[in-house]
This record gives sequence, structure tokens and C-alpha cells, in this order.
Amino acid sequence: MALLEAIKKILVEQVQGCRLLLELLQREKICLVNLQMDEIEALTKEKDILVLKLRLLEEERGRLLDRFALENFSDLPDQGPAIQKIGLLKLSELTGDIIFQEIRSKLVSLSQGIKELNDLNRVMIDRTLGFLKKNNQFLGLVYPGTAKGEKGRLLSREM
Repeated sequence: MALLEAIKKILVEQVQGCRLLLELLQREKICLVNLQMDEIEALTKEKDILVLKLRLLEEERGRLLDRFALENFSDLPDQGPAIQKIGLLKLSELTGDIIFQEIRSKLVSLSQGIKELNDLNRVMIDRTLGFLKKNNQFLGLVYPGTAKGEKGRLLSREM
């Protein structure tokens, strides 16, 4: 049962991480509307760190579920990766623990919220970049890659 507790712990951490990501995206939306570029940059760094943490949690969850499948289904013939990829609904059925259904519901809801906010922020970022580009052209500022014929050129700050 220690394995199931470890799985629950990882899932709870994933839920908390998704909530934090949703909050970051909400703060990012406000900063985009107010054109707070320094704050957007700080939030982007926070987001990158949080996404990395969520990836690590996902990898650990996968390892734990694989171990659970091996320990509990070793008598079944090897069916490849399908037997080792157990979803939360199946895990709830196998263990009789409804907490896995509740966690799944939370993760689905948070994932949908994250996707919606991420899509909205992407549109707002595109609009912000368009605004800045037009404003810079109005001021007579030209940046590498914006002049005619310089499309697709990669520039580096390193000398």
C-alpha cells in the first residue's frame, strides 16, 4: 500500500502544481493587458520552473504506475506498454479508492482552465508584439529581422 500512497502524493503535488500554473497564467494575463514587460519576464521564468517541476512529477507518476502494474499484474502475459499505462479511472477501479477519480476530475478541470488561459494569453502576446512593432516603426526604430529582405535570420548576442 506504500506504493499507492506514493502515487496519491505525486498526484496531489500535480494538482497543486496545476493550480499554481493557472494562477501564474491569470497574473500573466493582467500583466499583458497592462503591458508590464518586466513582470511578464519574471512570470515567464516562474512558469518555466513550474513546468519543469510538473514534467518531473509526471515522469515519477509514470514510473510509479509502471511499478504498480508490474507488481499487481505480473501473472498476466506481457502485453507491452498497454498493461503498464494505467489511467486514473482504471486505477480507481482496480484499487476501489474513489480518490483517484476525484484527483482525475480536478486535473481535467485544471488542464482545461490552463489551456483556455494559455490560448488567451497567446493571442494577447501576439497583439502586444504587433502593437510594439507598429509603435517602433512609427518611431523610426528598425530592429534586425524587421527590415525588408532580412526574414528568417538568426541573431545572437554572443560576440
